[in-house]
Amino acid sequence: MKRSLTVLICSFCLMGSVLADEGVVDKTKLAIERGAEATAEGVKRGVEAAGHGIEVGLSAAGRGIKRGADATGRAMHKVVEKVSPSSDSPRSTEAPPADTNPERR
Repeated sequence: MKRSLTVLICSFCLMGSVLADEGVVDKTKLAIERGAEATAEGVKRGVEAAGHGIEVGLSAAGRGIKRGADATGRAMHKVVEKVSPSSDSPRSTEAPPADTNPERR
């Protein structure tokens, strides 16, 4: 009888540990699924933020290039004004510059 009672108690303990292991496995599966979903959401948000950052960066680069081109154009006009003879100067009898397009000066 003692043996039967011992076997019965051990069986309950074994069943309890198996059931506890199943609970741990289920909880672990749920935690892994939640972690995977959170990771996917984080990656999605990261990609969206990177896309926005690239868009903003390209826009700023475009503005910088335009400003640089405008500044270069203004500087070139000043150089042309200093280098090419004006109509008031005594050197106005020389041949005009090859490019007489006023927009390019």
